[in-house]
Amino acid sequence: MIVVACIALAAALFTRMHGSADENVRRWADELHARLTPPDATTLDTSPIQREKFAATVTWEIETRQTWIEYGTWVRSKLASDYKLLASKDESTIDAGRTLPGDAQNVRVEKINDGPPLRVRVTFQTIADKNWRIYVRDDFKCSAFQVRADRN
Repeated sequence: MIVVACIALAAALFTRMHGSADENVRRWADELHARLTPPDATTLDTSPIQREKFAATVTWEIETRQTWIEYGTWVRSKLASDYKLLASKDESTIDAGRTLPGDAQNVRVEKINDGPPLRVRVTFQTIADKNWRIYVRDDFKCSAFQVRADRN
């Protein structure tokens, strides 16, 4: 009984100190939303957190008066400090990723239409990465497999 109470107390303290997984996902998504939304832009739609196995995804759409080239340059500059820009499938997509302790995170910015106003969709995905290798496929779905420690 004492062991169960200690485990419950430790779990409660850990959650209080670190927040729930959804709170972390929402915090990361909100920070990225603020960073990738220009002052002149309007947010049109934001999805709730979607969960699938080890991944959580949040998507939002914005409209801006900028052109795709202007917005793309601006987004790349906003991501460059802590995300690695990745090769994108075409010129209407910007992909970036980063690894945090315990998480791999991906961002995809897609042009929906040229406008005016320009409309883009931003997809943020975070994947539990502790002891996992993450691969992002062309369709932005992630594959994960557990890494076994070398026994040498």
